[in-house]
Amino acid sequence: MDKEVVIELNNTIFAPEHERRQRLIQIITKQENQAQKIESEEEIQYI
Repeated sequence: MDKEVVIELNNTIFAPEHERRQRLIQIITKQENQAQKIESEEEIQYI
């Protein structure tokens, strides 16, 4: 896992309750986008 993601998750744990959900959604969305980008790059290299 990326060091920045670990830091973001750690900060989220101690965030006020009303902010936690939104921060987690942002982290997950960012990770999903990064994974899709990596998959796309791998497909391009395969071709």
